[in-house]
Amino acid sequence: MKINTTISEIAKIAKVNKSTVSRALNNSPLVNGETKKKIMEIARDLQYFPNSLARGLINRKSETIGIMLLELSSLKKTLFIDILKGIESACVKYGYNMLIASLSEQREERTFPFNLIKCNRIDGILNICSPYSLNGFSNSCIVDHPVVSINGITKDKNKYCVNFDNYEGGVIGANYFIKRGHSRIAVLTGNQMFNFFKERIRGYRSVLIKNNILFDKNLLQFGCFEDEIKSGELSTYRLLDLPVPPTAIFALTYELAMGAIKAIKRRGLEIPNDIDLMGYGCNELNNIQHFPITTILQNPFALGFTSCELLINILNRKEITGNLFYVPVELMVKAMRIKKKVYV
Repeated sequence: MKINTTISEIAKIAKVNKSTVSRALNNSPLVNGETKKKIMEIARDLQYFPNSLARGLINRKSETIGIMLLELSSLKKTLFIDILKGIESACVKYGYNMLIASLSEQREERTFPFNLIKCNRIDGILNICSPYSLNGFSNSCIVDHPVVSINGITKDKNKYCVNFDNYEGGVIGANYFIKRGHSRIAVLTGNQMFNFFKERIRGYRSVLIKNNILFDKNLLQFGCFEDEIKSGELSTYRLLDLPVPPTAIFALTYELAMGAIKAIKRRGLEIPNDIDLMGYGCNELNNIQHFPITTILQNPFALGFTSCELLINILNRKEITGNLFYVPVELMVKAMRIKKKVYV
């Protein structure tokens, strides 16, 4: 099998010139159907692959999307892995490659991956969950490269964001607990530099206001991004030790909920009989047989696919209406609560 088949070899076998082969491979209407079919069959038999670097010199496209993470350690989390699966699916569908790099405020324009942007080795950028803005880098670096932020925020109408509907997730969770008779609803949240946490809390607080429930700052516990399971456990201990503990805990990530489950179990309490618990994000929680809990489900695959498809549409100069897009979340109820007592 010959790996490095060229257009010249295909042209020689097909008995046509190289320009005809090139047009046929690019589905040009200037080549008649029979000739195009013949050329495509030869290319397929020889396992021809186009030289994207050479083609990029002509059309000034690399056919590569740069994916920027805050830290590469994020890839340990199921959420980010599923987002990347969605991005990969869109890239495969539309014929693009992926390049992944970490992004921090220490980066300089001359370093990877920004040097690749300036050299036109990346067509566009997907910025995943970075609290840092790319605006800190000079316009010469990113002016010609569209950016779509995933779970980000922008006030600039020329920049694009695709998010889960985090505000609605907070609303759904708080409403669910209130309908079950709770008024002391604690929240376990992550680092507030991430906008999606702020939006979930904003939705939760809006429901408290609507139902005339006073917000108690002692019921809001903050965890760290690096070790959310441990943070969730320690935060839950603090909540359970309050003079008047909560009757329900809304954990804003899967990992925080896992930590809460550990703390509740070690205190000899039962879910949901002694304390109600809701998770957020992935549905791994529902695979724990002894602790099936209600969860706000989100679809990270859809988030990744939608974001990448939007970026590719921008690159192909398709008309885009709006600049903020939301992927819906949904409530999955997995436990029925047997209410013993409710603190008011």
